[in-house]
Amino acid sequence: MAKSFRKTLLALSIIALTTFITTGRAAATPSDPVAALPPSDAIAIIEAQRILAEALPRAVANDATKMARVNAEIARLKSLTGIDMRRVERAAAGLRAAQPPTGGLKGDTIVIAQGETSAEMIAAAGRTAASGKHRTENHGGKTIHVFTLNERINLFGVMNMHVGELAVTALAPDLLAFGSLAGVKAAIDAGGRAEKANAEVIALARRIPNALVGLGGNVPPGLLQNLDLGNEEIAESIASIKQFYGAAGMTPSGFNLQLFIRAGGPEQAKRLNNTLNALRSFSNLIKDDGIRKAVDNLKITTEGPEVQIKTELAQTDIAAILKG
Repeated sequence: MAKSFRKTLLALSIIALTTFITTGRAAATPSDPVAALPPSDAIAIIEAQRILAEALPRAVANDATKMARVNAEIARLKSLTGIDMRRVERAAAGLRAAQPPTGGLKGDTIVIAQGETSAEMIAAAGRTAASGKHRTENHGGKTIHVFTLNERINLFGVMNMHVGELAVTALAPDLLAFGSLAGVKAAIDAGGRAEKANAEVIALARRIPNALVGLGGNVPPGLLQNLDLGNEEIAESIASIKQFYGAAGMTPSGFNLQLFIRAGGPEQAKRLNNTLNALRSFSNLIKDDGIRKAVDNLKITTEGPEVQIKTELAQTDIAAILKG
């Protein structure tokens, strides 16, 4: 569960492009990517420009080789899909979660990026894609480009993830939507009218100020029930989670991570706290020294129905983790 959550958070934290630029005309008011999300159970608000300009160079300790790899992967994604991560100012990611009949968890993920988007660039990437790697669908008056990648993409040069099928469409001149096909269709159907429905989750994602990435979510009733985690006590603790919010940010010497998990009540929070601390005791099994140090440095406390998880990592620790 912790590994899956970390991958989701990272995945939700990857979308970046830099500045909104207009040429030869008056600047338009930038659209709000958060307002363009469809109804979502969890939302991440991503300060994309700050991540690329401030956080990433610090995270790789301004390593020229690592930065060259980052730039190469940004160029590669652009050539494959037409998505240029250096042109996004801000982004918002939404997740609609579900529990399939076969068990486990799944969800439709959508990212809305605000910046200088280019429908023509996406279409051009589709035209140059290999046979069978690209198709288009029309939905709600929009053309959706669907890229079948089925390969590993190294995001920011520091995180490998497998990307199967990626759907992309331009919602507005400065808004690009991409993610699962179902998620992109949901964004088109929402038409920017789901902000009220998402108000509680948006407030959670904005709870911690000045974050590089802020996130918040409600756990739908029954979603975490009957999960096969191999341990009934752990499964019951996880199933008690009702809501969460948190943030990743920068400190003068590195980075900090905060996660607040709300259980059904104080007793359930205490059990969840005990479960998390018990899991942390297995940190000696982690081979990477930097990651093991990060886990050991976690501060897990309980206040009422809320479990609070906090940690700080020095720049040198983050650089060591990414180098490894």
